Amino acid sequence: FSPIKSRATFSEASAGNQVIRGLCWLECLCIVMAILITDPATAQESAAIEEIAIEQPRKFGFQLGDVFERKVYLRLRHPFKLVEDSFPAAERMNRWIAFHSYEIETTPAANAELHEITLRYQVVNVDPAATDAAVPSHKLQINHDDETRTFLVPPSRTTVTPFDDDAEGELAPDVAPAMLSVNSQQLLLLVTFFVVSLFALLSLHFDWFVSRAQRPFAHAHRHLQRVKQSALSDDEHMLALRSIHEAFNLTAGRTLFPEQLDEFFAEHPGFAPIKAEIEDYFARSNAYFFAQSGEPFQLTELRAFTGRCRDVERSRS
Repeated sequence: FSPIKSRATFSEASAGNQVIRGLCWLECLCIVMAILITDPATAQESAAIEEIAIEQPRKFGFQLGDVFERKVYLRLRHPFKLVEDSFPAAERMNRWIAFHSYEIETTPAANAELHEITLRYQVVNVDPAATDAAVPSHKLQINHDDETRTFLVPPSRTTVTPFDDDAEGELAPDVAPAMLSVNSQQLLLLVTFFVVSLFALLSLHFDWFVSRAQRPFAHAHRHLQRVKQSALSDDEHMLALRSIHEAFNLTAGRTLFPEQLDEFFAEHPGFAPIKAEIEDYFARSNAYFFAQSGEPFQLTELRAFTGRCRDVERSRS
């Protein structure tokens, strides 16, 4: 017969696996080291405002005379301070809205101050129909010595409605939850976790494919198990024998001939308990391919034989 040449040896597959793994973990190690040497204070040294969140007013239901609020949550690094003179005066801001007042609550924190700023507005005009009214933006300032910086409280919109005599009860507030702030250190940790998880997943996926490639007898056995009929046709019989020879070639790492079986058993002693079956298989398949003599294998015989070879293969993994 003409045995099929092996596509790859176990040593080559294992070496490729180790190289891929090494590269993956080297990159992960570099990222972890970057985290360890990153000082949070250094990463945020240039940021006077560590975090800011703005809670906007609800989008509907305000009537003439109503006072509504929006909140600004500000974490300000030392030694910067809020410039209260930058807050707007109590005056009309557009056709519908007037600025009413503001209030600041300050809480000390490590290397920073937490400010909860309440900006209040009043509805000063209505229309016969519901009106989409703009809530203006504000440019507020912070300073330290001679340095002054500006940050923006962005504009918003709400709906001003006329009086409704049929309205009952109060409208529930429609306030969206404030966005969670993520500083640079937290973001770096999240990215690192994602990258490490991705490499771990790819490593497991790669190992699964390599594992399947390194179990050729399991592949041959599965092929025979999928045969539906009780007997093999001539073509199926030939393909089955070739797949089993290919499994021996891949396991040996070379094309394996009957006269090399003693060397094969010395290199792979796990197959020694089924030595007689392997020798019988090589003798019968050799007669089938070259002498066109002897009875062909039965499907049940080949299934049992590949099953025992697969069990040896598993015990070696």
